[in-house]
Amino acid sequence: MTNARYLAKLKAYFHFWTTHVRGGQHPSGMRAFRVLTITLSEARKDNLRQTAQAVDPAGRGLNLFWFACERSYRAVARELLAASWQTPAEDTRRGILSS
Repeated sequence: MTNARYLAKLKAYFHFWTTHVRGGQHPSGMRAFRVLTITLSEARKDNLRQTAQAVDPAGRGLNLFWFACERSYRAVARELLAASWQTPAEDTRRGILSS
């Protein structure tokens, strides 16, 4: 998928979040969600994280998007919960269940 197409998808998720989720406006009562992206390489992960920064230049909602390289969890499912995820907003690796 091209970066432009990927960015368009992220913008759609951001729009959904700002209009239906933030502030508890979703009929289901959903208050939060995350968009998870797993890449084949660290370089692609970093490239997509950089692309995601363009979703909102003000930086709101960048913690909505989480990225991991499949090599960081070594195909062990429980490792997906470990500190192998990053957001466009920060370089710190965090576990998916952290707030």
